[in-house]
Amino acid sequence: MARPMHVVSVHASRFQWHNSDLNYDILPTLRNLRLSYVREVGYINLRCVWSVGCPPDIRPFEGEEIEAVGESEVAKNPISGKGVYRKAFQELYLETRIPSLVAISCFSQFAVSRQTVQRHGKERYLHLRDWLLNTSLEESLNGRIFESSWHSKSSNVLTPSPTSLLACPY
Repeated sequence: MARPMHVVSVHASRFQWHNSDLNYDILPTLRNLRLSYVREVGYINLRCVWSVGCPPDIRPFEGEEIEAVGESEVAKNPISGKGVYRKAFQELYLETRIPSLVAISCFSQFAVSRQTVQRHGKERYLHLRDWLLNTSLEESLNGRIFESSWHSKSSNVLTPSPTSLLACPY
């Protein structure tokens, strides 16, 4: 079975407030996407902004005291994606070192090359799917964990620089 050269993942609705286009339209982003750049780097986030995730907003080794608080404390201070990131990352990527800082523009829209997808076997993707289906985390948390971690298996960049964001692939 022939696999596509690229996979692009975007939200179902064309207009989203978090699209990089001034009119919040994903279509110009897709029209201007340089697929040769996707092949070259393997993975790109389709949002090129230095806010909402960049600079680093997840520090998996800070806030370790969250695990030790009682239920009444959790009710007063709900656990964020930052608070559960380390444990979830360990469950998702068993053999991968947990990054000390994570920075990525959020909202789960990306492009990836076939070569990058094929670096991992079917079992890896089944493991990720099963984690999503079986985790006790709320959807808002498991989605945030996914959008801020899956690039770690597709890219060498866990913390982009402002200049790398200026080199957007459009």
